[in-house]
Amino acid sequence: MLYSTYFNKFTVLLLLVLSSNKIVFSQPELAPWGNLHGIRVDGHLIAFESFLQIVGDDWSQIKSTGKERQRSSYQRENDTQIVKLEIDKFNFEEKVKADGRGAVDVNVQFTSQIDTTLTGIYFGISLSEKVYLSSEVKVIETSPFQLNHLSANGENEFIRVIAEGLQFKSAENNFQIEAKTPVEIIVRKSFTKPKDIQILFSIVRGEIKKGETANNTFHIKAEESIDQSPISLQFNPEKQGRLFEGIGGNFRIQNKKN
Repeated sequence: MLYSTYFNKFTVLLLLVLSSNKIVFSQPELAPWGNLHGIRVDGHLIAFESFLQIVGDDWSQIKSTGKERQRSSYQRENDTQIVKLEIDKFNFEEKVKADGRGAVDVNVQFTSQIDTTLTGIYFGISLSEKVYLSSEVKVIETSPFQLNHLSANGENEFIRVIAEGLQFKSAENNFQIEAKTPVEIIVRKSFTKPKDIQILFSIVRGEIKKGETANNTFHIKAEESIDQSPISLQFNPEKQGRLFEGIGGNFRIQNKKN
């Protein structure tokens, strides 16, 4: 009877969890250094990458967030993921929260520790050129156009405009990003990945004062055709595979004296 009671409680709890699309079926995939790798919908990853980017005068020096490129800390408060970063003398805090099926809100807070002048600091999105180059692009509240009908200028830019956001739409994909506060948006070829498109939303530009702060929230929604066809799985109980011998680690001695 006791086993049956526990089993029934577990079954009810499992059904409640599985009935919540927001918790189980739509989840932002966030790295501990603050870059989104995409949004999972029904277990399927709709891939894109977010990043923060510091651009020096005349695009002379560019630093982007990535694995082991900056100091960072990660924590979770209820359903909000929080990443705090320090790059050079700039502090950032990202708050990432799922906002329905295939949607996520990213709040970016910025503080400068120094006086300096830059081309700008940006919140960026990287999209696959193979997937999105031929998609219809719409700057929010303007007429749509296609990126492959335009030529990148000398700075490899397709678009530079002050707006709330952009939408990329094709037969199988739909990607939209909107800023709470309108900012300068740049769409260009990626510096580091030639087959990617970068979307850059400015956080601050030009002359920056010590103690200066900035804050904006970006709403991202991604949709993609998902293969829902059933799979066939077979196993042979007579072939048991390799014996599980335990879990180990990879340790490196940094100081032989200690």
